[in-house]
Amino acid sequence: MPKFPKAEMEVLILADDIMKGLSNNPLIFPNPPVTASQLAGDLPAVIQAHDDAVAKIAAAEEATTLKNNLLADLAKKMRDDLRYCEITVDYDDDKLKLVGWGGRASPTPLKKPHQCTDFHATDEGAGWIEFAWEAPKKGGKVGSYRILSRDHGANVWTIAESSFETSARLENQPQGKSLDYCVVAANKAGKSGESNIVTAVL
Repeated sequence: MPKFPKAEMEVLILADDIMKGLSNNPLIFPNPPVTASQLAGDLPAVIQAHDDAVAKIAAAEEATTLKNNLLADLAKKMRDDLRYCEITVDYDDDKLKLVGWGGRASPTPLKKPHQCTDFHATDEGAGWIEFAWEAPKKGGKVGSYRILSRDHGANVWTIAESSFETSARLENQPQGKSLDYCVVAANKAGKSGESNIVTAVL
């Protein structure tokens, strides 16, 4: 069963087909609820409304482009004035408020990242293992991740791999040994605490 079209052009094409079909086959379709001539009478108004809508859309797009260009030009001139005001008063907040502006914001100190979560192995083989984890939800922006390893139960961690993504593959890992792994997030402000530990024997 075909579906009634939604696109305007497809509706008009189907209307033409219906009109021709009704007009050319009166014995097959003797009493349609809307005659071919009635449909034909509606078409000019529909086509005119379509043409009017297209013209209005084009005019609106032209007006929007003009508005955006004028606004961009105004914004540039405003920025030039604000830059002048900032330099003239050496970023004095009270004086810049006279022109509805403010001084240069104090830099926000970078915070170290919070702890990574859901550290887990995704695949492993002879001498290699892959990990994935969730990025910290709080704290400063992460610069990189460090995957740490140690002999199972030992106290000292060593960096086994670094990554800029929340996943990593470690190659050339000792085989037949029980090893602990975790991940920490780091940036210029410091590093997070260790994630949960995963123990593996490769």
